[in-house]
Amino acid sequence: MQQPAGAGLMRATEQDGRRIQDGLVSMGVPFGLARLVAEEDRQIGLRIFLLDNSGSTATVDGKYLDTERMQMVPCSRWEEIRRMALQHAAMNAHVGTPCEFVLLNPPARRAFAEFQDGVDLAIVDAKRGPVQEQLAALEQMLQRTRPNGATPLNERLREIHHRLQFAHSDLVPLGLRSVVVVATDGLPSSSGSNLPSDEAKKEVVQTLRRLTSELPVFVVIRLATDDDSTTAYYNEIDAEEELPLEVIDDIIGEAQEAAENGNGWLTYSPMVHMIREGGTFIRLFDALDERQLVPLEARELASYMLQRDGKEQPLPSGLGADVCYAVENCLQHLPQVYDPIIGGMAPVLKKRKFRLALNVNVMAMVCAWPARHQHKLL
Repeated sequence: MQQPAGAGLMRATEQDGRRIQDGLVSMGVPFGLARLVAEEDRQIGLRIFLLDNSGSTATVDGKYLDTERMQMVPCSRWEEIRRMALQHAAMNAHVGTPCEFVLLNPPARRAFAEFQDGVDLAIVDAKRGPVQEQLAALEQMLQRTRPNGATPLNERLREIHHRLQFAHSDLVPLGLRSVVVVATDGLPSSSGSNLPSDEAKKEVVQTLRRLTSELPVFVVIRLATDDDSTTAYYNEIDAEEELPLEVIDDIIGEAQEAAENGNGWLTYSPMVHMIREGGTFIRLFDALDERQLVPLEARELASYMLQRDGKEQPLPSGLGADVCYAVENCLQHLPQVYDPIIGGMAPVLKKRKFRLALNVNVMAMVCAWPARHQHKLL
């Protein structure tokens, strides 16, 4: 049997948390956010990415962020999925979380649950050797892949369930959770058919229920489509309260949803999006696209986003004008991030919208602030 990516790994320690935190900080994640993510991420022993390479992913209505020019570039859905996979592979390698990448449609026939390393499965895990070689092998596998076939989600999810039960059976006794990220653009199809069906959709829901009830697994559905029927189907699954599952759109869609829900004071940056794509248990991130954060939650999340090191507490307690003054101070010392809504660089927080989120009286602030600085508040 193939050596499991999580074999012998004990992640739920403070030392592991610090390693993850340091890795995130070195990638440009604010210290406060890195510490928060590390506290959650050290409980994750494995991430599995199921990558949809069905024929429909050849459709050219996807997009990705060109990090050199800092602009969105149109591409095929498969290219969007492929680039997402490579970004997460690099990020997980950096922080030391083992991850696996599975193709929805294997290029060759095989028996149930018999994944072929380098063919339809790529593993990135520091215990297996130099991670740069593993990242290169993943990129080669994805470059060889061409969109083809149907969307047999149920079959592949059953295989992943089987793999977690047996090849990664050591994770549960260690108290570690797994995250399964399903990057897809379509509705599930029935076995032996290229067409979606009600039966196939029901089977996927049943398999997800078994997977998440029998094992400590959190599921992310990363949509690479704007099709209304597809989005509605996965959102209905997300609405089931007993399922530990999150549905994530592309970065522009998620940024717009966060803003529409009253959380536009936070610049929905690529790093925030990646953390949510990879599966996080941070309740504040989970709520961004679902409801408006209450003032205390907004202040808490802002504090994480603004903290630059472990010595400072960037925001004072309470919800008064002094919090907004502190935000103004912090923003002067932080680099800007990419804002997918405006398509350009912006501060980590938008101070005017943040004041509204805290319900701070703007006119009272202006009157209390020294005259030479009042322009900063307006």
